[in-house]
Amino acid sequence: MVTDNKVTKKSLYMNLFGNQEDDEGEQSLLIVNDSLGEKPKVELRDGVKIDNKTRTAKDKHKFDFELIEAGTCFLIEMELLLPKEDTRKEKLLLGLAIALKGLEKGEISLGFRKRRGFGSCKIKEWNVCRYNLTTPKGLINWLNEDLKEEKRGQNILTLLGINESNLIDKRYLFTMNATFSLDGSMIIRSGYDKTDAPDIVHLHSNRNGESIPVLSGTSLAGSLRARAFRITKTIGSEEKASEMINRLFGPEIKSPADKASASQLITTENEITNPLNLVQQRIKIDRFTGSSLPTALFDEQPIFEQKGTNVKFKVQIQKPENAQIGLLLLLLKDLWTGDLPLGGEASVGRGRLRGLNAKLTYKESFNIQHVWEINKKIMER
Repeated sequence: MVTDNKVTKKSLYMNLFGNQEDDEGEQSLLIVNDSLGEKPKVELRDGVKIDNKTRTAKDKHKFDFELIEAGTCFLIEMELLLPKEDTRKEKLLLGLAIALKGLEKGEISLGFRKRRGFGSCKIKEWNVCRYNLTTPKGLINWLNEDLKEEKRGQNILTLLGINESNLIDKRYLFTMNATFSLDGSMIIRSGYDKTDAPDIVHLHSNRNGESIPVLSGTSLAGSLRARAFRITKTIGSEEKASEMINRLFGPEIKSPADKASASQLITTENEITNPLNLVQQRIKIDRFTGSSLPTALFDEQPIFEQKGTNVKFKVQIQKPENAQIGLLLLLLKDLWTGDLPLGGEASVGRGRLRGLNAKLTYKESFNIQHVWEINKKIMER
């Protein structure tokens, strides 16, 4: 039960995770242990803040961060204490089922920058075991971690004995899944690679022990944000445009006093399939003499188009407004026609895409969905 966007004591959330109001409260009945996984490998990523007007990197706004490599496994352990009352027991199990089903479907991400493609995870297998702590035998089995009655499977609802019809999804979502071919080349700079690599290499990420070129969610969101701001400025004032963009993409934090809020728009990080890797040598030209500058020779390795090269990504808006959906459609059109490039060196023709197909889904409450399919022939009309 949720009223006026405030969680009440009778809600599934409060029943499962407890509540705190002034000096009164109730502790959570769900116990979650630290998750200690295998020794992870790490990736280093470069980040930089882009000036919306010049589309160049802002001075002194470069940073780097460390990621846990994709494929790293963690063992998640949690215990739920169920009271004797049947009504509350059912609510607790239903709340736990909703949360764990979100993990199972990959809808819950963990850690930093979840809305830009990081922290995506999936469950390999569920192991569920119940103990009756009101009996000596059950208590001893729990203390000894006896797993004789353990159940294993891929569907948490079946293991918890929850009917899927009891899960009513009341979320409002607009989702765009799009597939593009690469028109020429693309480069999203990565500052970390092998010692004998070219000076500049397109961003790669490890997948199953192999280094795969990717389109990062941060780079996609940055390009969409800059173009969305330009579009909204042509319709209204710069102040109103900033307000709409900050609400959709999250506000820019310029000082400690600025209030932070999560982005409504969620992007993912996706592999780029079957690209061609070629190394190019480039030089810097002196604009006054027209000759090359000394010691300004460098090489770079973008990804190039070949047969079967595809760029896929998913963009989602939570609780969308009609204006936000319309803005996302305009962004799709600009991407589709190659007018909105992704990545760096757009001035020399990199990062342009050609639209192949897109699926737009508007999900209302109670699992009502509206789906539109768009392909290349429809857009050409």
